[in-house]
Amino acid sequence: MRKPLVGLCFIFVFYTVTLPMLFINGDAKSRVGAAGPAREWIDDRASGRVSGRISGVGSGGNVEYFEYKSPKIITSKSEIYRYEPIDIIIEDPPRSDGLYAQVLRDGKARRSGDGQTKIPFLPVSEGPERRGDEAVKLRAVYLPDWNERPGTYDIAVMNANGEPYAPQVPFTIKKRPLPFVKKGLAVVNLEMNGSIKGRSFVSPQGVLKDYSAFFEWIQFMNADALWILSGETTAFRPHTAGGYQKAADPADAPPWDRGPLENLHLLKTLAPKYGTDIGAYVMCFYVPGDHGVPPRYEAATGYEAAADSLYRARHISLGSERRIQDIIELASTFQNDPAVRYIGFDFIRTGKGDGYELAEEVVEGTNIKTPDNWARLSSEERVKWFAKKIEVEKDPLVIEKWRWWRAHKVAGIIKRVIDEAGITKPVWVFTLGWNHGKEHGQDPVMFMDAGVSIDAVMLYEATKEQFKNLLPQWRGYMRAGDANIIVGNCVDYKLLDSEGLTPPDEMYRRNVEGYRSIIQGGIAKGVFFHDLSRAFYGRRGGYGVRDYALAFQSSVNSLRNDLQVSNVMIDVVVQDCANGESDRVNIKGFIEMKNMGKDSIERIVIELDDRQDTGTLTYFCSERPIADAAKLVIEGLGAQETRRIEFALDRRRGTASGERLRFKFDVAKEGVYYITELVKRS
Repeated sequence: MRKPLVGLCFIFVFYTVTLPMLFINGDAKSRVGAAGPAREWIDDRASGRVSGRISGVGSGGNVEYFEYKSPKIITSKSEIYRYEPIDIIIEDPPRSDGLYAQVLRDGKARRSGDGQTKIPFLPVSEGPERRGDEAVKLRAVYLPDWNERPGTYDIAVMNANGEPYAPQVPFTIKKRPLPFVKKGLAVVNLEMNGSIKGRSFVSPQGVLKDYSAFFEWIQFMNADALWILSGETTAFRPHTAGGYQKAADPADAPPWDRGPLENLHLLKTLAPKYGTDIGAYVMCFYVPGDHGVPPRYEAATGYEAAADSLYRARHISLGSERRIQDIIELASTFQNDPAVRYIGFDFIRTGKGDGYELAEEVVEGTNIKTPDNWARLSSEERVKWFAKKIEVEKDPLVIEKWRWWRAHKVAGIIKRVIDEAGITKPVWVFTLGWNHGKEHGQDPVMFMDAGVSIDAVMLYEATKEQFKNLLPQWRGYMRAGDANIIVGNCVDYKLLDSEGLTPPDEMYRRNVEGYRSIIQGGIAKGVFFHDLSRAFYGRRGGYGVRDYALAFQSSVNSLRNDLQVSNVMIDVVVQDCANGESDRVNIKGFIEMKNMGKDSIERIVIELDDRQDTGTLTYFCSERPIADAAKLVIEGLGAQETRRIEFALDRRRGTASGERLRFKFDVAKEGVYYITELVKRS
């Protein structure tokens, strides 16, 4: 009778004393039985509870196994896209000092989007999740790293000694499949607030016309689409009762200026005649003009460090619900308009140095550690505390959390607009180029996961030195298949600065280097021209619309040549470029053409396009030399046939940095191709 009694006593002591002590220490490993127990973890995802089973208690008892509940680990989601965070909650933690979470892939720790590999748990500081000074819940937040790879990951909760505190919890990072986008896409933008009705514009032939000239330029540039600014809110006039928008209450004034909407209406009716696809885009959160954000919306908040003061910025807050609803309603009209092929969004971000009104949302969403008196601070004091962390203290962790959270926020807004407006058409966004959008809270990968089809990367707003650093940042970040990228540059001679090239030639150079270098292991899907309004009215630097249009068309042809999607592949190769007598330069090379089609091309006329140098002597050599010939006519190029033609030029020297060659190819039934080559003299 004694042996069963001894066994029962052992069970009683183990259950009431030993096992609770293990729970208090938060680690049952190697504390049960001399040989250490075997342990089996049971993941009950439906209840959010993880349990454990201990077997082989010891030689002195007759307990074969004992089942108990380990610390309860709850995750907010088991599957996420890369713009979505995961909350990791520990309920009723028996010991909280030094706990942290790690995200593992194949057993190796991965970095969070804020740069941390050890993500600390913080007490849930307000509400019913506290019992006096004791936290009833602990929380950590995982922010997927920038462009994290899709796949299965594990969340490991560790104690201060780096030992497992609880069983690992698996989750999945998903990637939205990239939608189809035509290779070699060429787009011309029109960013114009005033109405084009009644205005005259010069055509490629030098004739003044109405806005039909836009489509002639689009055809001249071999472009596929015209993307039109169609929704914009400005503050060029005061927001007063009975003002220019005729509203009794300024807060009820129509949100969209009339000019962009009228331009869309005028141009979309003419587009079918020219075979041009139309895109309509919205300027989302930026309000140009000196009279500030209209009363209809909540303005963003900026911070002035010198005065330690907050100010009302000229950008609409990302948290303005009324603005988001207005964008949804306008995007819905674009979706329901059969004349609109693409729908776009510009300035889908905060401004520089503002957005701080969102401080409390950021702190909560990214689990930023706050001062002990946080609960007693006013909203304004909280905003200032957060802004100082970024603007004054330059806290690297807070800055990284702020960058990630803004990218997450705008991706979420885009996802919501697409869903609630019922958009099924291709959606594009404009992304600033520096540091692949990260510095201003934009991310092409998050945009793709949120439903965007095309990311139009703005390679402008950059000096030549900034541009030099910009492309390696992208190439180190983006890989082929990560996103549908197109690149573009702006008609602005101040932004197209160069050591020796003209602004149009610099546009060509940046476009070509941009599309070739922006993606690791691939090239961009297209290029865009920003924009017709600037070409007619902007800072051209003494050059004409045609100069910039030729630069863009040449980059389009180069792109399609590299992608092998052109019906006629044309390559200009310079073999030698050397100084000649006096101010002359001698250039030798060859042109290689291939007919990629199934039918013969009847006739091709080749000539050097250089209106500024009428003294150039051109020599073409085909089967036999043709001396001093300004043009070369090729009668017939068969299907899949390749033809190589040598050339020699004797011309005045070009710029200090080298020479620019541009040949014009008039191809029967195909159109006119301009091929540009930039070369350095030997």
